[in-house]
Parts: sequence; structure tokens; C-alpha cells
Amino acid sequence: MLAALPVISQPASFEEADRHALSAPHHVQQDTRLLADYLTSPFSSDADKARAIFRWVTEHISYDTGAFFASARSHESPDDVLRHRTAVCSGYALLFAELAGHAGIETEIIRGYSRGYGTTSGDDIRSNHAWVGVRTDGNWKLVDPTWGAGYIDRDSRRFVRKFNEHYFFTPPEKLIFDHFPDNPEWQLLSPPLTKAEYRNQVLVRPAFFEHKLKMLNQTARVIETSGSGVIELEVPESSILSARMLQGSMEVPTNQVLVHHYGEKGIVEFYPPQRGSYELQIYVREKQASTRPFEWAMSYDIRNNREHADSGFPEVFGRFLEHRSMLNQPRSYLLEAGTDAEFSIHVPGARAVTVVNNENWADLSGNDSTFTGTVSLEQGSVQVAARFPGSDTYHVLLQYVAR
Repeated sequence: MLAALPVISQPASFEEADRHALSAPHHVQQDTRLLADYLTSPFSSDADKARAIFRWVTEHISYDTGAFFASARSHESPDDVLRHRTAVCSGYALLFAELAGHAGIETEIIRGYSRGYGTTSGDDIRSNHAWVGVRTDGNWKLVDPTWGAGYIDRDSRRFVRKFNEHYFFTPPEKLIFDHFPDNPEWQLLSPPLTKAEYRNQVLVRPAFFEHKLKMLNQTARVIETSGSGVIELEVPESSILSARMLQGSMEVPTNQVLVHHYGEKGIVEFYPPQRGSYELQIYVREKQASTRPFEWAMSYDIRNNREHADSGFPEVFGRFLEHRSMLNQPRSYLLEAGTDAEFSIHVPGARAVTVVNNENWADLSGNDSTFTGTVSLEQGSVQVAARFPGSDTYHVLLQYVAR
């Protein structure tokens, strides 16, 4: 039996341990004892020692994609991993444990199932991964040096080194979203999840936790629908969402998904284009970080029972998301030419919002960031554009087609 369940506090700062690990001279990197002594000797706490080991391993060991895709054995013994600098999960875990053992830190190799590259929601939950339990300050904590080192790019199938803070001392209630140990005691949860409960969880990635997202309505991974659906999340005003829907490996038209925000809520609506199974991927980034890409935060499995969907939503442009806008109406991409259409849109911070139909501009009336109005439509393109403080330029938020 394990010792008492750990009490996980807010993450400590490991800047000094990281700097020391990344400065390891070449001559100590050829032997596990020399390397362990170098990495851990400046530190008194086991947490700092474990962090220095974790940071070195994630920086210097590359994932052996050749062995992974060929279903072949990779380097596994700590000496071989240190010599060749490549491994799959077992090699990462065993090297970490060996270095920690030299430093007097108790570890346990944990084997189980992970929702990693190439897994799908229909897979059997069988062992396919290894990570590590680390005993520090009298408590067991969880680390995954493999996932902390980077990831396999889906398109190139190459390993991309990208240090991931999330997988060091990951709180058990967070790691359980993508790691399911064979021995339920290593969930470090009371009570532990069953296989059925694990399988039914939404697929959640580290960015979900980093941006402090919370699920408000859809907490199960599979959503059964007959033509449309809505997912609501709590999203801090410093972050914005984006989303896409795939059928197999093919992305469906972007206007089959609409993402908008209101206050601290993010709303993702979707129209699967036909009957079948889909994956809905939700992404997140900081609102002000316009030059940074969105990060994958979570995924749902959508099972649509309706033969055909409506025409979809209007096309959404970046400014609509960046200003955390919300569309009330019209919500269909196709509008009827020769009719009057009611427009209503919430655009925080906008000075003016207008509807541009061919060469005709129709300003909407604003009240507390909500802009409304009736517009007579001609056949052709219909755009909703906004002007913001400090600029006379209008930026397109949405685009429709009137027929």
C-alpha cells in the first residue's frame, strides 16, 4: 500500500534547479552517478533535486520516433539511454528513476494507459506508457519525463522538443485526464476512477489548466446530437478560445463551428455537416498574444444522428475572437436577399459597428457594447465590421452571403 495521499500545493519556483540542470558540463553527462551528483549536490530539498533531474532528462533525451512507428524496441537501460540520448517512455522513466536513486530519492515506475499520439476514444485501455512516482517531503508526487520533453508532430511524425511544465509534480486530479495507471493506487485519488469513468472523461490537455478553463455544461467526452450542439466553458477574460471540427483526418468547413465569448464565458457551437462521428478540438491562447498560436486545450467526440445540417454559421475573423465578441443574430451563413435582416452583436470596446452589403454601409446602434439594427439586403457579400478606439479603420468581424 502507498503512504498517505499527497497534498499538492501551488507549484514552487524551480528556476535555480532549471538553470543548474541546463548548465551541466559535458564530462558529467557520460555516467549516471556523476550526472546525478552534479544535478543534485547544490540542493537540500528532494523537490529541487527531482526537478533538476527532470529538467536535464527532458532537455537531453529525444523521443525515438523510429522505434515507436516501427513497433520496435528502443534503448531502455539507463546507461544505453544516456549513451544514445534517445528512448521511448520506458527509457525516459528508467533513466529518471536511476538518477533519482543515486540521489537517495525513492521512485516507482508507473505503467498504464495514456491518451497520447495515435490513440483514439475507441481504444482498449491497455498499458501503453510509463511514468514515475516520486517521493518527496514524505508524499508521493507524479512526473512524466517523456511528455515533459515534447511531442510527436502529427504531420511530420517527428519529435518536437518542447519543455512542458505541466508534467512535473502534476496534481493527481489533473494527470488523471490523460494517464490511467494499471494499479489504481497510483492515481493518488480517493476514490480512484474506474475504467468507464476514465473513458468518459473529456480529453483535456495542459493548456486547459494553464488558462484556468472550466467546463460548465458538457463534462462527458461523447456528445450525441441531432444536427447541432453547444459547449460552454468558463474562460478568464485574459484568454480567448478557438475551435475546429474534424471527420477522421479531414477538417470540416470552418463555418460549421462558431466560437464566441460573453463576460467570463466561452461558447462553442457546432453544426456537423452530415450524419457521422466527428472530433471537436478546442484551442486557447492569451487574448493579447496575437503573434502566438492557439494551444490545443481539449477535445470532444461528436456523434451526429441527423442526415444534413443547416448552412452553418457566418465566417469568423480574428478580431471577432480577440475582442471576445458574441453574435446574437443572424446566425446562418446564408441570408435571404431582398429581405430585411435583424442584426445584433456584442463587441466589447468597439466605437462603431456597421454592416457592409456590397457597397452599402449600414451603421448599427450601440448600447453598452451591444450593436443592433435592421438592414435591407441585396444579393452578394455581407460583412460586419467594427471600429475601435485609436483608429479610423474598420476591421471585419463576420462575413455572410445573401442570395
